Order: sequence, then C-alpha cells, then structure tokens
Amino acid sequence: MSKNFELLQQAEKDQEVFQPPQPLQRPAQSIPATNGAPHRLRLEARTLEESVKLAQRLFILPGTDAPRVVLFTGVNQGGGTSTICACAGDALQTQASGTICLVDGNLRRPSLHTIFGLENRRGLVEALTQPGSIRNCIQQVGNTRIHVLTAGSWGGESYTLLNSEALRTRMGELRREFDYVLVDAPPVNLYADALTLSHYSDGILLVLQAEVTHRESARKAAESIRAAGSRVLGAVLNQRIYPIPQKLYDRL
Repeated sequence: MSKNFELLQQAEKDQEVFQPPQPLQRPAQSIPATNGAPHRLRLEARTLEESVKLAQRLFILPGTDAPRVVLFTGVNQGGGTSTICACAGDALQTQASGTICLVDGNLRRPSLHTIFGLENRRGLVEALTQPGSIRNCIQQVGNTRIHVLTAGSWGGESYTLLNSEALRTRMGELRREFDYVLVDAPPVNLYADALTLSHYSDGILLVLQAEVTHRESARKAAESIRAAGSRVLGAVLNQRIYPIPQKLYDRL
C-alpha cells in the first residue's frame, strides 16, 4: 500500500497511466492523540499533499453536485484501497468542517481498524444484524471529527448480509448522521460486494495499481460500475514509482 498516489482523471476519459512495479510498502500508521492534539495518520509529506488534493477534488466542489458518500474500490487485490480511503478521510478533516465516517465494507479482508488502531469487535456486521442506533457500533478516532464503522466480526458469506434491507436502512442512517461517508470495499472485478454497496453511494473512486492493473481490467471495472447504475468519479494510481529522488521533487 503505497505512500505515492495521485488522482488521474475523470473516469469518462480513457487515459490510464502505468508505472514500473514496486513492492508493497507499509500502510499508513495512526498517531495517538497527545496533549489535546488531534489523532492523525503518520503520513510522509508527499502522501499528505496528495491526500489533501484527493479530498479536495472528491468532496470540495462548487455547487451542490459534490458527493457526500463515496465508495472506494480497487480492481486488483492488494492495491492499497483501504489506505487511500483512510488517507482521504484523514485529509478531509483539514479541508471541511463536517463530521466524517469511514465504513469498512470489506468484510472479507477488513483493515480500517488496523490502520486507525481500533478494536473490531463491533462494526458493520453488528449494525446489520442487531437492533439499536448505528452509533452504538461506531468508534470515534481520538478527539477528531473522524469516526469509523469497522467491519465487525463475521465468519459467514458477505453477499447474503450485504443484500439485506438492513443495509439500506443503515446506509440511510449514516447519510443522516454524518456529513461525509467514505466506504472501503473489496475489488470490484473479484466480488459483487462493491457493486452492492455502490447503490447507496454518490459515486465510486477506482484504485488502480501501477504496473499491475491492466487497461482492460480497469475498463471492465468501470463498465460494471456504470452498468449497475453507479457513477465513476475518477481513478487513483497507487504504488507509482517516482524515478527522480524525493529531494529533487521537493524543490519543484
């Protein structure tokens, strides 16, 4: 899950950029709140800058067309979707005044709780299977405006759980309770979960893995999303290698 990523283009444009392969790097790590300072992710300067740009282009738009509920999904497994979702949420709190909720919709391989250093005993699974306010299953990250609905404990088939009326109800609650909702979902070309969750979002951000995601695979993912009646907001290229040393980039 790379420290380098960028918003490439609106998905309607057929221009994917692929770079040489790069080994997976350590995911973003959380920094606990100290002396009243906000809980933040430990991000390097370039990652932080790109996270802010991503948050601005996705959510801080003029007019009323800016999405409030965005689903993040990859094309390949291990493309860093969870990290990008977490980084976007972390950056969004510096760009907008509203409350933010990150939802771990990847019941197969949940990871948002690890990134933010949270427990995963209660989460989306419990919200879909138990009564009560959804707030009972949501954790606040330190003293920030970021909240996380982790995946929760689930050992069954996610398809059945996500195709329930309870999901519609709970997603409606999240939309009412929070100003922004970011949903982390499994790869769209591998599982139907992302398309199911997309019905309750304002649009989807595709995560492409440099030199791993093929052009046809990306196009197939975009077509599947549109066929499901959802909107592709754009694409992020993850794990891109910058051949110029970081010090030279910093001077540009």
